[in-house]
Amino acid sequence: MTANHLKIGNADESDREYLIEMLLEQGNEWDIHSIFAAKLRSMFAKLPLNVLEKLEKIEPVFFAPGRVLGRVYDPHPKIDEDKPIVYFSADLLSLPEEHAEAVIGHELAHLYLGHREEFSRAASREAYEGELEADNLVESWGFTLPPERKEQLAQDDRSLTSGLDMNPRSSEPKS
Repeated sequence: MTANHLKIGNADESDREYLIEMLLEQGNEWDIHSIFAAKLRSMFAKLPLNVLEKLEKIEPVFFAPGRVLGRVYDPHPKIDEDKPIVYFSADLLSLPEEHAEAVIGHELAHLYLGHREEFSRAASREAYEGELEADNLVESWGFTLPPERKEQLAQDDRSLTSGLDMNPRSSEPKS
């Protein structure tokens, strides 16, 4: 990874491929299956240039191991602990292309908006609102979320309103 960042707002279309390559290079510090790399490249090509500029500054690490049953990783010495890690499940490979793009776009929207999630099963109103914000942003970029996504968010909202934990394994009211 080089430190040759472009100053946000100074890029033009001739810089698009450079930004895409930088994002993919950053993402290859961990395991990223070639199918996911191709999907990310396709997504990056469709994003507004100012979004690519901001994402490249964030220096995300993409983790998309493809179809594996399990794997053990040592912490990667090149990954700064301040860099966000974006995980993509192999389940994305079985979704229709439009839905897979919406999911990838949604996670990129979280990066763009500065959202970070701690490793926790607890859900909160703040996390729910972050999901809504990311969904709205990815739709503003021209991607269509599947109808099930809106149903899921409506269910999460009802759970939060009634005081239930959004963890599907739990139906106990929060105390």
